[in-house]
Amino acid sequence: MRLPPWPIASLPNMSSWPSTTRHVELAINDPQGFSSSIRHAGAICLGHYIPEAIGDYVDGSNHVLPTARSAQFASGLGVLDFMKRISILGCDPASLSALSEAAVILAGVEALDGQGRSIFIRLNR
Repeated sequence: MRLPPWPIASLPNMSSWPSTTRHVELAINDPQGFSSSIRHAGAICLGHYIPEAIGDYVDGSNHVLPTARSAQFASGLGVLDFMKRISILGCDPASLSALSEAAVILAGVEALDGQGRSIFIRLNR
């Protein structure tokens, strides 16, 4: 990552940094003050004694980090990526009625008329 032309210690926040990156090394005396301003990074190394290689190979975090700006919406590979999750949903008649208008509109926008009809059938409309 290319550093800005000014000293990092003078930055009031990290908003002028690149929008996303795999690694950020904050080799400064008070890295915690700057780290909360970083919104999109695969890993943030805090302080003078934590080079990227430690994070990649031996500290327990992960070497498989988001690339190509995907840190904006993705994290590094972790245990949860290997776990199967199932969504469990439920509605009572009043809840379905309250949610139905938004769901029917979205189904219509996606041209999924059967989805909208499934709501009307359950509501006896």
